Amino acid sequence: MKYTRLIILSLLVLIFGCNKKKISLSFDDAPTSDSFAMSGDERTNLLLKNLKDNDVDRVAFYSNTKRIPFFNGLERLKKYKKSGHLIGNHTHSHFNLSNTYYQNYLKDFELAHKILNEHGLLDKYFRYPFLSRGKTIEEVNSVRDYYIKKGYVDAFITVDNYDWYINDLYLQALKSKQNINFENLKKYYVETIYKSVVFYDKLANKALGESVNHVLLLHENDVAAMFIGDLIKKLKKEGWEITSPEESYEDEVTKKFPKNVLNHGRGRIFALAQETDYEKDLTSPLQNKERLKELFLQYKIIE
Repeated sequence: MKYTRLIILSLLVLIFGCNKKKISLSFDDAPTSDSFAMSGDERTNLLLKNLKDNDVDRVAFYSNTKRIPFFNGLERLKKYKKSGHLIGNHTHSHFNLSNTYYQNYLKDFELAHKILNEHGLLDKYFRYPFLSRGKTIEEVNSVRDYYIKKGYVDAFITVDNYDWYINDLYLQALKSKQNINFENLKKYYVETIYKSVVFYDKLANKALGESVNHVLLLHENDVAAMFIGDLIKKLKKEGWEITSPEESYEDEVTKKFPKNVLNHGRGRIFALAQETDYEKDLTSPLQNKERLKELFLQYKIIE
């Protein structure tokens, strides 16, 4: 009887352990400039407060170092670092590798590496601007080999979305002196981003046969600062555990580098799914500007 109970308990641990949903949070383009609605300092302070208040101790901020001299950028990155968060390399100038010579791209990468390192900010994680990895297989491999040899982790994402466009819609409405229903804006943001998480988790399960330790792509913008706490609450309510970036990048499924590297621009799940015989949609329907505009109106954000 004793051994039967042990076997049952072990099976339960295996079942529920395997099904546990995990995700880490990442914010590109830090430090972003002051906006029409919020200064860079206000944004940083609000992001940090909402992360701390919701018990998230470790996220990743990916920095374009060209922004550092402006809007108190250096001090803001230091605040993120002091609070225990990871600061990764996002290149100096945010070049798109799809329309840049890779030799110039690597020089720009090196400049960001040097600046972050000099200020004691650098964690060796590299996130491609625009998620673009190159125009040819040779170029993709040359860039990747370069930063891997320098000891960097390939900071891929698994959950893509258009949070940056949600932020644009919000700021456009403000500039037009529209009255904003912030409760509805919060609902729109949280539900839209969460649906993207669900989409890519289902894609992983259907195309790859299992869930993974996800990496959510966000940006250091106003809507993230205002509503990241509410998104975290939603994730936790739905059974998700917020993990560290380091843990996400140790996932054995997503550590596998896709063979079809030229179709990597929507993230690691998207790229790996293309190597399977799964033939349904590989991209979330919410990665569409027109659809997001429609939803912006449907949620009655403008009063």
